[in-house]
Amino acid sequence: MRTLEFKGTVGDPEQFRSKVVLGSSIEPAISRLSVALLLLLGACASTAKPEAIASADQSAPPTPSTPQAPPQLSAEEPSVDQGPPRAGASGSTLKTVSCGKKRCKVDREVCTNSGSRDAELWACLPKNAAALGDSVYACDDPSDCNAPLTCCSRWVSTEHFECGKPDVNCKALPCSVAEGTHCPKGQHCKDGLCGVEARATCGGGKPCPADKPYCVWSGSPECISEAGVRLAYDSLGGGRVSGVYQCTKPSDCGTQACCTGTESGPSSTSCINSCDSGGMGTVCDNIADCRQYAAERCGKNSACKKSLRCTSDGVSTSAGSVAPWLRLCSVDE
Repeated sequence: MRTLEFKGTVGDPEQFRSKVVLGSSIEPAISRLSVALLLLLGACASTAKPEAIASADQSAPPTPSTPQAPPQLSAEEPSVDQGPPRAGASGSTLKTVSCGKKRCKVDREVCTNSGSRDAELWACLPKNAAALGDSVYACDDPSDCNAPLTCCSRWVSTEHFECGKPDVNCKALPCSVAEGTHCPKGQHCKDGLCGVEARATCGGGKPCPADKPYCVWSGSPECISEAGVRLAYDSLGGGRVSGVYQCTKPSDCGTQACCTGTESGPSSTSCINSCDSGGMGTVCDNIADCRQYAAERCGKNSACKKSLRCTSDGVSTSAGSVAPWLRLCSVDE
């Protein structure tokens, strides 16, 4: 936090001058006497002691200081009008994607952010357009897809939504409270994605309580609140905390199918719709939890499939030791 101090400047005491005007009718002698008296008074003033002058100066009330106006801090970048939100455009949601103030036609267009500073942030572009933004919505709810496919957030990027199988390359399901898009049973809509109120298994085989749903490992297990988990993430890898978990078993995730590692590897986990076998680690409780992992990692390689196991052996992380009961799917490759 910066503290700005403003200092005023007190001016010098006001100088007073005596001014004598001699009338033309005054006798020269009187004029000379007046001048002599003035000179005598001036000489007396010049011989006054410094202490007396200082005392007189201090007794005079100081001129009030005038605070300076605070400096105007210019922003590093001009403010940006982010335009309307993507969700909530008027019209039918069937086979259309909400895109700011418009709706894109499914199978022909996608909704994408232009990445510009214009107010119209979202735009409908042809599906095969070469230059798309960071966020791409080919669908935004299940009605845009033909069953058994559904609208999925792909692993390719943070916001890339396409129709696909819900159990393959489908890390999250989109939702919109504004448009009445509902989530599967046991899940709720938060920040545009379906999620669960997970409670991590922490130590003794019991899930954490609802008010402290996360599990932290720092040589011993501890359940912490949502507010506390933010501080724990900041300490992750610094020697104090070596594991922060939303889940340590697939069953902790309720109706979501996968407990997976994050960008920090197995030192932190989260619940998602389906795991990415090629990325961050699939948490398991038994070998049955690893079948999808084996199908994606092994393909038709029978020897690879036979090596499938659910184990804590070889689980390591740069943040330090992970929770000893945490196990991951693994195959020989």
